[in-house]
Amino acid sequence: MFLIGCYSDPDYGATRFKCDAAHACPADQRCVDGACTGGAGVAGTVACGSASCAADQKCCSDFLGGLACVALADSCAGTEAACDGIEDCNGNACCASLAGFSIACGAATCDDQICLDASDCTSDAAKQCCLGGGDPWGHCKATCTH
Repeated sequence: MFLIGCYSDPDYGATRFKCDAAHACPADQRCVDGACTGGAGVAGTVACGSASCAADQKCCSDFLGGLACVALADSCAGTEAACDGIEDCNGNACCASLAGFSIACGAATCDDQICLDASDCTSDAAKQCCLGGGDPWGHCKATCTH
C-alpha cells in the first residue's frame, strides 16, 4: 500500500518546551533558562502571542483585536508591554503600572514585576514566575495559584 500526502513543518512559536544541552529547541527557538522560546527572553524583543516584537515596538493586548506588535508611539486600547523581563531592562525589573495597562522598565524591583521565567523575578519575596491569564508573559509572585 502506498500513501501520498502533504507535510509542512509545524509552527512551535507559541509553544514552550524544556531544553538543556542534551535536548535542543526547534530551529526557530532558543534555549533561555531551561525553556525554548521563540524570541521571548531575548534582549530587545517582547513576547506577543506567537510573535516577538522588535526593540522599536511594543506588544498591544487589545481588548477587541487580541495581541499585536505596534510601534512604540502608537496607542493601544488595552495593555501595552515594552518589555517582558529583565533582559529588556539592563537587569532591572520589567514592571506593570498600578492600573496594569502599561508595562515598562522600572527600578531594581517593583510591586508587579513581569516575567517569562523565574530568573526575571528580582524580589526575594516573589521568586515564582506565574504564567497564564491570557497574556504572553507572567507575573512574579511568592506562589502560583493555577
